[in-house]
Amino acid sequence: MGKRFNVYGVGNALVDLQLQVTEAELESFGCGGELKATMRLVELDEQRKLIDSIQGRSPKRCSGGSVCNTTIALSQLGGRAALACRVGQDSLGEFYLQEMRELGVTIHSAPKPPLPTGTCAVLITPDAERTMRTYLGSSAQFSADDIDEDTLKDSEYIFIEGYLFAQEGGRAGIARAVDLALKHQVKIAVTVSEAFIVEFFGDPLREVIKHTDLLFANAAEGKRLAGVEDEEEAFSRLKQLVPNLAFTRSSEGAWGVLNGKEARVPAYKVKAVDDTGAGDMFAAGFLYGATHGLDAERSIQTGSFLASRVVSQLGARIPGDLRKLLGEGGLL
Repeated sequence: MGKRFNVYGVGNALVDLQLQVTEAELESFGCGGELKATMRLVELDEQRKLIDSIQGRSPKRCSGGSVCNTTIALSQLGGRAALACRVGQDSLGEFYLQEMRELGVTIHSAPKPPLPTGTCAVLITPDAERTMRTYLGSSAQFSADDIDEDTLKDSEYIFIEGYLFAQEGGRAGIARAVDLALKHQVKIAVTVSEAFIVEFFGDPLREVIKHTDLLFANAAEGKRLAGVEDEEEAFSRLKQLVPNLAFTRSSEGAWGVLNGKEARVPAYKVKAVDDTGAGDMFAAGFLYGATHGLDAERSIQTGSFLASRVVSQLGARIPGDLRKLLGEGGLL
């Protein structure tokens, strides 16, 4: 008898507040230069001040978080997804849980005080880059207690969000999830999330990678993790660390290994409007392939196709029937 879930995601629960801004506005917020296109943690007052300073524009609101986006897309593809997360006992928390359930993702979490639900201000510039300033809120208190053992053992994969390594409770939650996965012979997938995770939390990340079946990293993350500047060498070194690997290279395409087979696939050519969610959509497509019998090439194609569609619009999610979309793209 098969598992109830294909993927049990473990990640931050955030409500995304998406705003289109100019380069000048981004600079005025102190988010330009090297800080552009990064994710940084901020306090609630700083985030609210930033949003309030943009006169006449209300942010678009939707449930978010990296692994959250992936589980939603996996569900849209016809996969079975669950999510371990933490939200506050407030209206945003209720909004988050309700929207996730409507989108087909199973969540056993109940809203918990005292902190409010986390929010992420997503600042989108005309070049499609997104700069994120995140107030973790309740997600900062994510802990081992937020991992549901019954859900985990009834899943093919757990999928761990790299951002959680930046939090003490997150690291405890990851440790419990890994221990339970090993106990119940559930495969472990990890996404690095961002290069700074390797720089500042590399030791706990590498400990988990020792047990990881499938690793997701973009070129910047992969080079930092491998300790080299050459993409080819980074890919080669990472292949020695894990059995299965997805290595994304933005507009240059993606390389990967799945079930002993390696593939290199060029990117789909599109005009990027907002690159929010590109990595999350790629992970959804690749995980769908890994759990539905697709080979490395087709799994990369599926992930790359979804990534190309999400960057051609505003927002981190693709509305509608993703299976129909894949069919129109010749992938089903």
